[in-house]
Amino acid sequence: MPSATAAARTGINYEEVRCKGYGISAAAIIVDCMTENRVSTVVEVRHAFPGSAATWVPRIR
Repeated sequence: MPSATAAARTGINYEEVRCKGYGISAAAIIVDCMTENRVSTVVEVRHAFPGSAATWVPRIR
């Protein structure tokens, strides 16, 4: 991922996204992300945790 100073020079706006979900045995899973495209990041996180952990809820901070 590019550094914060490189992002400032190129004009890329990153935002923080927190995805929360529940896995096997109701174990809570929280994934914090920095992204320039919130929708594709949530799709990638969901893809990484298939099956019972598919109850992801994206939250913007």
